[in-house]
Amino acid sequence: MAIPKILATPFVTLLIVYLVICASMWLYQRNMIYIPDVGARPPSSYGLLSVEKIVLDTPDGEKLEAWSWKGNPDKPVIAFFHGNAGNLSHRAITFRMFKALGLGFVALDYRGFGNSTGKPSEAALYRDAEQVLAYMNEKFGVEDWKIVLYGESLGSGIVTEMATRRPFAGVVLQSPYTSVAAAAKRRFFWLPVDLLLTERFSNIDRIGRINAPLLVIHGRDDELFPVDMAETLVENARSPKTGIYLADTGHNDLDIRDIADHLSTFIAALPDAQAGR
Repeated sequence: MAIPKILATPFVTLLIVYLVICASMWLYQRNMIYIPDVGARPPSSYGLLSVEKIVLDTPDGEKLEAWSWKGNPDKPVIAFFHGNAGNLSHRAITFRMFKALGLGFVALDYRGFGNSTGKPSEAALYRDAEQVLAYMNEKFGVEDWKIVLYGESLGSGIVTEMATRRPFAGVVLQSPYTSVAAAAKRRFFWLPVDLLLTERFSNIDRIGRINAPLLVIHGRDDELFPVDMAETLVENARSPKTGIYLADTGHNDLDIRDIADHLSTFIAALPDAQAGR
């Protein structure tokens, strides 16, 4: 049956608008996922007096800034990958926590974040994470069995990818998601998200293949990635695994003291975490 003329124009208009929205999501998805804050002062400006700034030269000509601290040689070292917004300077409180626990760390600012050059993408972030881990092995003098991968929000997707490639001492996921597509579907349920998104960061597809102790910390009132996403990851992960779900806590207001307590307990329980064992 032909569409009545009186309905044809509104229908076509709505269809065009819908297609434009779909095209915009596909074309500008990286602008929606990555929200960098460009430029950052040195670590000392944030009270991190003994934290060193390093620059990694990538094979494709970019320069990536990372912050590092040696820490207690008898404890593991953290490879830290932050969320989708800001830069390393916005995680100063986290780095102070690592220092207070005696945990050395290397933390990367992604391409286009802080003082790092280039443009971020899922594939590029995986390559850059591998370069950070190689730096930790070769220049920092830390083998994989003594590295704990720590992913905050978006960074959880980088961590789960790295953790499926080879074993590490442990994996910590703070405010993670099952996948970027799943998170987008909850907000844009009326769009064909699976067809539009090329940046996947699919934690749920990788969590069951991780051979390392797992700690997941998530706020029960997380407004960006609902807590059931974290619960699903824990349910599908191999043991040993621990899920910590903090009451009255959202995505960006996790109490650093709670994180420190649970991280300290997790580190102490790692089988190979201490003094070269």
